[in-house]
Amino acid sequence: MKTELGDIIKYLRNKQDMTQEDLAENSRLGLSTISKIEQGVYDTTLFNLLKISKVLSVDPGIIVSALNDFKDGKTQRAVLSVQSKIKK
Repeated sequence: MKTELGDIIKYLRNKQDMTQEDLAENSRLGLSTISKIEQGVYDTTLFNLLKISKVLSVDPGIIVSALNDFKDGKTQRAVLSVQSKIKK
């Protein structure tokens, strides 16, 4: 699940043409923390997820619900799920 969460955050960050440095600075998290979250090597806290989702202007529930779409390796479905929910 860590890898999938990282993929979703990276997708959302890239969609906004934001660098890891931008996300780290605006969320007040370390660059290494953002990098490790996106790589799926760091178990982030709910508090950090809330900070990240605020900077990305995405409801944290959208991020969490998209994780369900990663079941059975359906990465594309998860990305489409996030895309459809943030367009609203």
